[in-house]
Amino acid sequence: MKECPKCSGQIIDEAVKCKHCGAWLKSYNEMLEDKLPSTDYNDESYPDEQKSIYKYTKIALIFSLVWLAGLGSIIGIIYSRKALKIIKDSQNVLSGKGMAIFSMILGIFGVSFWGVVAIGAILSKSV
Repeated sequence: MKECPKCSGQIIDEAVKCKHCGAWLKSYNEMLEDKLPSTDYNDESYPDEQKSIYKYTKIALIFSLVWLAGLGSIIGIIYSRKALKIIKDSQNVLSGKGMAIFSMILGIFGVSFWGVVAIGAILSKSV
């Protein structure tokens, strides 16, 4: 047990907020540091799941941009979905959600564009 610095109430050692007065015992950055040991993706102590998210979102973004209207867009959507699943399974502790969503939107745009072009080509041949 430890003592709250504001109200001197007794709280458990792992507490981040005092149950008596509601004072925060750790800053937001300290709480993040407790969850993730480093921000260097090449660091050996960094969680494997975070490394996977970084890899998947990078692949998804590259394929969604380079192959904007084609098979690459589908690959971008698949890898974005993999990254978002890992983030969801971690209860949003791991980062990379914004990049995964952006890659997925680009991929969906690319597939939609490709679909419209294909439909347009089919319709123009039938006329």
